[in-house]
Amino acid sequence: MAKQAIHKIFALDKPSSPSESKSQPEESVPLDAPKKEEPFNWTGSWAPEIIAAVFSTVCIAMLIGFLIYIFDRPYAAWGYRVSPNAVISVIVTAAKATMLVLVPSCLSQLKWNQYQKPTPLYHMQLYDQASRGAWGSFQILWRITPGLATMGALLMILSLAIDPFAQQILAFPSRSVLASNETASVQAAHTYGKAQGHSAWQTIKNISSDYDLSPTMNAAILNGLAQTNEPLDPQCSSGNCQYPDFVTLGFCSRCQDITSQTNQTCKVDPSISKVQSKFGWSDLILHVPENCTYTLPDGYEILAQTMEVNYNYTVWKMGLHNTPVLSTKRQKWMSFIRGNGRAPALGIQQPVLSFISSRYANEINVYTRDNYTTPEKKPDISMCTIYACEKQYKNNVYSGGNGRLRLYKEQQLGPNVNVSDPDISQVTLVPPDQMEQLSPNSTYSIESYTWSKIDSAMHGLFRLDNILMFGLNMMAATIMGGIDNADATMDAMTTSMTNIMRSDTTTGFTIPGKAFRHETYIKVRWPWIILPTLAILFSIMLLIATATTSRRLNTMLWKDSVLPLLMFRLRTDSAEDIESLSKVDEAERVSKQIKVVGGEKGSPLVFSEVKDGFH
Repeated sequence: MAKQAIHKIFALDKPSSPSESKSQPEESVPLDAPKKEEPFNWTGSWAPEIIAAVFSTVCIAMLIGFLIYIFDRPYAAWGYRVSPNAVISVIVTAAKATMLVLVPSCLSQLKWNQYQKPTPLYHMQLYDQASRGAWGSFQILWRITPGLATMGALLMILSLAIDPFAQQILAFPSRSVLASNETASVQAAHTYGKAQGHSAWQTIKNISSDYDLSPTMNAAILNGLAQTNEPLDPQCSSGNCQYPDFVTLGFCSRCQDITSQTNQTCKVDPSISKVQSKFGWSDLILHVPENCTYTLPDGYEILAQTMEVNYNYTVWKMGLHNTPVLSTKRQKWMSFIRGNGRAPALGIQQPVLSFISSRYANEINVYTRDNYTTPEKKPDISMCTIYACEKQYKNNVYSGGNGRLRLYKEQQLGPNVNVSDPDISQVTLVPPDQMEQLSPNSTYSIESYTWSKIDSAMHGLFRLDNILMFGLNMMAATIMGGIDNADATMDAMTTSMTNIMRSDTTTGFTIPGKAFRHETYIKVRWPWIILPTLAILFSIMLLIATATTSRRLNTMLWKDSVLPLLMFRLRTDSAEDIESLSKVDEAERVSKQIKVVGGEKGSPLVFSEVKDGFH
């Protein structure tokens, strides 16, 4: 009976021995008797697992389809209360749940399949623990020969990582997209001047304040000189814009420090000699080299100008050392224009103005008994030019309130007409010979009277070659005396002038740009679905392999049922009926009809059938 029981546990329809077949005569069945349709052996088949496999496949397909649907979509377009992450969590949880039906069933069935050959009884417990969770699966890895059970154990362990991986599938970064309801533009100009179409003489005949250099341009010149000018920001209503490359008419400057190339010659100042003879100053003071001349590389000479002289005769008479005896004050900043100021300089062929800038870092010269023969320290001397130009701007953006354009290149321009001709209405500006225009299809011009006013303003502002001059040049002297970098100051002034030309409502024009806005979008990080997808795929492969092995070994599909181990160890009057069970469903049906009781403490673990309260 024991052998038959064991055989019933592990095998299906094995042929009985001849002796047994003889002792059980066959019962004759009429040929025309209708065949009784047996119910489907649901528990003893792979039907539940096949349904789970199909459902898990559908879940993965739904997951991929959902991710394709929301891929790169604006988050604002997701119009549901449930977040995309919640949808993914539901789908992945359903797929994982069905996977945890497949894998434990396969591991449970493999524990029955292994006993087709001699195998330690302890392996029954190992397989059973592995089918119950990740810890049991972890324990079985190094205790059995690698095979299908190893694959199942790994899948049970990897199932722990499915949920964390699913949470990483979606990200919600921001990006810039075109804003259809926002505006973006940048200003430029190819011409400038109010009296368009009139000659200079016609303009003078009708002269009024409207035809003078505009107050905005005058203010731009002084503000730029003081470096207090405001930048001309492009228009950007969204706060994030891009603009095309463009070229505009404007003014440029160039300065070069020539202090080291300048020769200094200092002599006794004749004016001090006259004062000495009048007030009886010491003859030694005649040795002070206060009369200084600076010779430029091309031979042009500039003379330092003295504004004040102070002499302390008492200090000299007492013979005190390191105490000021004589102090003189220079004009801190002076500007010298050679000729008409339009000669080529610093590579500029036709400047509006070229001038020499001289600035003392400290305009006070102090002489003592110990240094009265030492010449003064050289002032900073620079050659500067101001000229018309075209400016090319590239890679222009406005972001976060920073909208300054990026100047890429400049090209000098000069008049190609006689600017003194009273009959011309426009001064056309072109590059010098053998130089290409940055914008070949553009024509640049400034109204002739406006050109003459700009020329006059520049000459009047930067002609300060003696201390007796007044007006704007003295204002410029005050401003320039307080700056350290002539090049930066001239650049600020010409940039301010260019901005006024670009923003002029009469001659300027706008260039449309692209306005962007930031939006949060749904980003799918596809690599994170690899683990859930492979876990389901390998679970199905494990099911196919386990089902194939069970069929080849002709093993009953007890799977996770414990009834085989209990029923064939059961003390009952229906032992023969139990031994004849060949289906899992039948075993479950019989087990529901039998009531059992366990053995007493200390006795073998054997269940006994109870009938009417007796066993």
